[in-house]
Amino acid sequence: MKCEFSFRFFHDSKLMDQQDSIFTQKFPVQYRDIDSSGYANIMSFFNNFQEIGFNHADLLTQKYSGVKEFSYAVVWTRLKVVMSRFPKWKEILTYSSWISPVIKDSRFAVRNFEIKDSQNKQIGFGYGSMVFFDIIKRKSIEIPKELISYPTHDNPIGNNEFSKLGKLSTYDHRITIQTHYTDLDIYQHVNNVRYITWAIDSMPIDLIKKKKCYETEIHFLNEAKNGIIINVNTKILAENEKISANHELIRGDGRPIARIKTFWM
Repeated sequence: MKCEFSFRFFHDSKLMDQQDSIFTQKFPVQYRDIDSSGYANIMSFFNNFQEIGFNHADLLTQKYSGVKEFSYAVVWTRLKVVMSRFPKWKEILTYSSWISPVIKDSRFAVRNFEIKDSQNKQIGFGYGSMVFFDIIKRKSIEIPKELISYPTHDNPIGNNEFSKLGKLSTYDHRITIQTHYTDLDIYQHVNNVRYITWAIDSMPIDLIKKKKCYETEIHFLNEAKNGIIINVNTKILAENEKISANHELIRGDGRPIARIKTFWM
């Protein structure tokens, strides 16, 4: 559930190249990205968002801070992805990512993502809020001073707005997961894409076969590590042809790990 380190408070335009504020990278839809429908699944976009975010952060870190080792990480607090079309195997997609200007005295930053097809048409977008986390003290910290020169781009996608995802009082479906070593990321936490996978797996199989999850929003609440039990509770809401679901992931000790909203069509 981490991302990358890159954003700023205020800047001197002489210190940066505005071309660095937006990072673009092409990704083909690979065989591993598609599901039984023959189209890319929504988890593939989360994976590519992480990849381009890290690559952009690496560029900014090397060019603007010169720091090679950090005592902190950046973690997602909320993340949203919205798709208007699902690409097929071997389609070449262009991903762009940038960081919104940070509000003064805020602990949060927002990274934006956009996906375009070979016709330069937007087929999806996403954004997520991030905070810095001291790895040693294991607590959130203010934005590190060495990052104030990082370039940002003032064009928030989707207005950078998030929903309020509350605790589930009842649920229709539950699956139980045990985490494994292969679920972990470099910080020894469960990779955030696993949460999306588990939420989708908790849906009725007949629904999954007929519809695709085209929008997902996730709020991260607590960490999950190797060898723990997680209950994934799901409440389905249906209105005519519109299907949505609320999901809550809860550790064996009763603490919520994440809350997720999915939309299906």
